[in-house]
Amino acid sequence: MKGLNLLHFIRKTPYFIEVFKGKRAKFITNIIHFKIFGIKPFLAAMWRIPLLRNSFLEIDWECRERVLEYPWLYRCLNILPDNARVLDLGSAESPLVFELASMGYEVVGVDLRDYPLTHPNLEFVIGNIFWLPFLSESFDFISAISTIEHLGIPTWGIPSYSKSDEDGMSEIDRCLKPGGLLFLTVPFGIKNVTWQRIYDYETLQELIPQYEVIISKYYKRIEKKYWIEAEREELEEIASTLESGVNGVAIYLCKKLQNSKESTR
Repeated sequence: MKGLNLLHFIRKTPYFIEVFKGKRAKFITNIIHFKIFGIKPFLAAMWRIPLLRNSFLEIDWECRERVLEYPWLYRCLNILPDNARVLDLGSAESPLVFELASMGYEVVGVDLRDYPLTHPNLEFVIGNIFWLPFLSESFDFISAISTIEHLGIPTWGIPSYSKSDEDGMSEIDRCLKPGGLLFLTVPFGIKNVTWQRIYDYETLQELIPQYEVIISKYYKRIEKKYWIEAEREELEEIASTLESGVNGVAIYLCKKLQNSKESTR
């Protein structure tokens, strides 16, 4: 059971990754990384067979930005009313919506993929952020954790759209009540668009002209393992690539201005 427990721990935390020895064909990689309900069955089988595990598999660790994003979101909840209605975008592989529902919030999650867990306080919608099926001004709090940067870019199995991050932000603005809060996190550093968008200060501000920034935090990653707080100017000199992963993140809590112009549906 020790191997299974370790595999479960690795799969459930944002700290660990599986590292395979040697080179392998792309189709083998796709098989090994095949997921169903967040579980990699072929990786689990490999881990349980000593000969395969010792021949092909090593365990290393990398620390992703989730270790910053989730704690900061929970820290911001103390200014929400107890009956706040919460919308989380890009929820399919996140424990966040289930945890917020368990805290008593009325939570709606949206993703192109289904969500495996249920809760009386949780409604999950399979849908597109560009066309949210909600009334205008219907949420007190919206979270978009490492989501906006993917919009319109065909990576991670997401289809390509002519719409972009600005279109997604327009829908967020429409659904959020005046005075409501937006929790937004994005990769931050040298501006780039490859497998996702990397924002600098100027491009990030262009997304939120209708918001007052209440909290802005910037962090950089060291050796793929450690996150430390950084100055914005310092972070704008750091690159994030497909090979290196995300090495900088911006975390914003924003308040929607009362006079924000909104479309109607």
